[in-house]
Amino acid sequence: MSVEEAQEFAKIVMSGVPTHRAVRYFTPLAMDDDDIRDFSRACYAQSEVQAALQLLSGGVPWQSLSKEQRLSIALDKHYAELAYFLWANNYADLDGAGKQKADTCRQALDAKVAGTAGKGNAMERFYEDLLKQYKLGAVAKIGLA
Repeated sequence: MSVEEAQEFAKIVMSGVPTHRAVRYFTPLAMDDDDIRDFSRACYAQSEVQAALQLLSGGVPWQSLSKEQRLSIALDKHYAELAYFLWANNYADLDGAGKQKADTCRQALDAKVAGTAGKGNAMERFYEDLLKQYKLGAVAKIGLA
């Protein structure tokens, strides 16, 4: 891949598209699935692609990122992959396992959009909110607020 193609490939992959589908933008349509998988591995390992991925990840090598940066980038990419699965698949065309996967993706994305991802279930959040309100009320009553 040229530098420009590598940069575009990296953007496509970071947007949630699996590498074996991302390379389809750069290959002849006549390639079979085995050739596509081999080509996608080769493309992903290409130094220009790795440099483009590094730029999209803050411009420093993965191992030099802070723990928080690595987790943030990984979660962002994971949510993009979940979104891509929903976008690329028609629910009516999915089988039982595919529908379960789509439902799981939707639930995770709903929680992300609502700001409740990683914050426990609804009952836990209700209890935490109630406890916060109780503590605020108690503080206000004794004049510490």
